[in-house]
Amino acid sequence: MREQNVTAVRSFFELFGAGKAEEAAATLLADDFELINLLPEEIPFGGRYRGAAGFLQYLGEIMAAITMESFEVDEIFGDGDRVTVVGREVSSVQATGRRYEMDWVHVFRVVDGLIQEMREYNDTARMLAAFQADR
Repeated sequence: MREQNVTAVRSFFELFGAGKAEEAAATLLADDFELINLLPEEIPFGGRYRGAAGFLQYLGEIMAAITMESFEVDEIFGDGDRVTVVGREVSSVQATGRRYEMDWVHVFRVVDGLIQEMREYNDTARMLAAFQADR
């Protein structure tokens, strides 16, 4: 079961990386999927997003706010219904032109081969500094 869960998350990132976010959402997210990314209010894409439509809305909000220069997955490992992904991102904030580099961790809960929950843990200090124009 653990390998099946890791495979589902790996497929999710492969599709996302190939520009197939809609396919990833349609085939790998459970109907009651929830994405949780708690961020300071100055960062416009924090919050909770539900279902495939919510996931695609989240991606749209990200792309409206930042230009992602690189997004790399370093490792994926699983334990039971949890799959953890560790990676790195380099992005520029469109409103300020400021750039940030950060490590991130995404924790997934996978049930019956479908992703039910995704929690993002980001370096909010680096992100916030880039979103604030007066620094």
